[in-house]
Amino acid sequence: MVLASRTVVAISLLLSLPAAAQAPSAPVPGGTANAQPSHATQSVQEALKTTVSNAQLKMGDLDPWQKKIFVEEAVPQYQRFIRDYRVQGSNVQAEVDLDILKKYLAFHMNPKDNKKQETRLAVYVKGDGDCEKCSGSTSKLRSLVLSRVERRGFTPVFISPDDLNTATGKTFDEKVLSVAIRKGWIGAMVLQTSIAPKDDQDAAHADENEYVVRTSIGIPSIGVKQENQLRVLESESLEVAAARLMTDTFTDLGARTLAATLQKVGEESGEEIALNVTGIRDYHQYSQLRMVLVSKIQEVGSLDERKIARGKATFAIKTQKTAADVKAKLVSLMVDQAHFTVMDAGSTDKSIEAEIR
Repeated sequence: MVLASRTVVAISLLLSLPAAAQAPSAPVPGGTANAQPSHATQSVQEALKTTVSNAQLKMGDLDPWQKKIFVEEAVPQYQRFIRDYRVQGSNVQAEVDLDILKKYLAFHMNPKDNKKQETRLAVYVKGDGDCEKCSGSTSKLRSLVLSRVERRGFTPVFISPDDLNTATGKTFDEKVLSVAIRKGWIGAMVLQTSIAPKDDQDAAHADENEYVVRTSIGIPSIGVKQENQLRVLESESLEVAAARLMTDTFTDLGARTLAATLQKVGEESGEEIALNVTGIRDYHQYSQLRMVLVSKIQEVGSLDERKIARGKATFAIKTQKTAADVKAKLVSLMVDQAHFTVMDAGSTDKSIEAEIR
């Protein structure tokens, strides 16, 4: 995977656009999915959408896939990229958060060096069988996930309940990820909808159902394991909530991409430290180990896989830090409910010995 990066001005954009009617200053409205806006409110929203659309001119030279995401995702979700706005007379002054936009457009799985890269992503969309609204939204939610991941270079593969019969892991997300790992795929994404427990619902809406929309994504090779969820009222759309969660997910991945790009620049003149790990029980535990290590090591450098053998693995850590600094990042780690222990015996300035116990 190449971490996509483009030179983009990371500042806010302030534009003035005409509004058909005056409205008071306010933060970006959340509203409900089925609310009917007044003519004045609708005019303001149209102005805000136009502002975000025009912000593409300030984003620098975008790749075709970035332009597609901007047009098909960012503009329709324009409210997520407005930092603030003011209505004065017949004008709407809107401040676009270009930094968030830059992060949202940064992540893609397609390597630019044309090296072979696994891109298959296990996808499972699950609606509570006792929830009519959940099951009725499943088809649209599947289409939403499909379009979002394909635009970012993944090859989505929807798995069935039968695929989970031999899955491992305690949580549903872990079971889906284990299927992906067993098949040699890059990772997994899960989207679940359900009715919120009655004793956990807002008292102000006690007479109507509330729902929970939850997403998770796991990509062991780049240390990604993320979960997000939203509460949704009866009058609100599950699809809108799911879109918001996926926007948060890919914004976070984009932030990681940009941070890794900056880190890579610093590593070019750095040293390579070997990390030798023993006591690895099986491939599932190895995948969990790699995810934990990538997450920790990205703070000081990058992690490359060098060699895998029965019960052990060797990694190369590229960093400008010392072995002592790297070891400090690896203290008190847990891998699949087992302790990751860094050992003094055998460790040097160029290598670190560790064991899973």
